Amino acid sequence: MKQDKDYYAILGIIPTAELEVIKAAYKAMLKVYHPDRFQGSREEAHARSTEINEAYGVLSNTAKRKQYDDLCGNTKDKAYSYKEESKSQENFTDAFDALEKDWQVAVKYQPELVELFNKLTKISSKLAFSFKAVMLESKEFDKTENIAEKMEFEYLTLYFGSDKRIHSFAKALIFGNYRGAARELNMAITVLGKRVDVERVITQVKNEFNLNYSEPLGPSEEDKKIGKIIGCVLGLLGILLLLISCGKN
Repeated sequence: MKQDKDYYAILGIIPTAELEVIKAAYKAMLKVYHPDRFQGSREEAHARSTEINEAYGVLSNTAKRKQYDDLCGNTKDKAYSYKEESKSQENFTDAFDALEKDWQVAVKYQPELVELFNKLTKISSKLAFSFKAVMLESKEFDKTENIAEKMEFEYLTLYFGSDKRIHSFAKALIFGNYRGAARELNMAITVLGKRVDVERVITQVKNEFNLNYSEPLGPSEEDKKIGKIIGCVLGLLGILLLLISCGKN
């Protein structure tokens, strides 16, 4: 166990992730660095796999995870920095690709997964990755909406507290791509604590960033167009990967 290593980041999950999320992320990340799949050197694949196994060995064990969290100061009452979370979100392309074949099959029969996944992607790549990994591992496709809502709630609570009004405001900021305002909101909750004056905080953030929250904040028309284009490209890429995979078989 090494205090200077972020085991949560290694598995691509948030610090409050439940065991089923940890297990699903672990299996997905191992697929990425499997020697027969990884495009890099075998040395790098071995090093990353070792790191992933080390992270899982700690986080999947209740006692070891508590010891690690205590060493790193990861407590339930800790206020996590949304600024650092935004910076730490790695490119999960390889991780997503490792799951893509199975995901396309799931989406074919459970099309509602697409909307839920896209919504979580707007909030956090880590969150979307965890959702995809959990769904494919748990097979609980009759609970997709409940699982997505639970994961979204846990993420928002981690960075913005548990107040539903703050959650709504935070989502409006994130979906509207007002990341600076979202970081300010996180900082306010971090400093002021759980008993914050919600209306005062929302008003202050609105004024500081010249936002009109009386109307739903949303992406600009340009952002919407870009989002549609990206969605189409990702959809075509998924179909292409599935066709290639079927051709090999």
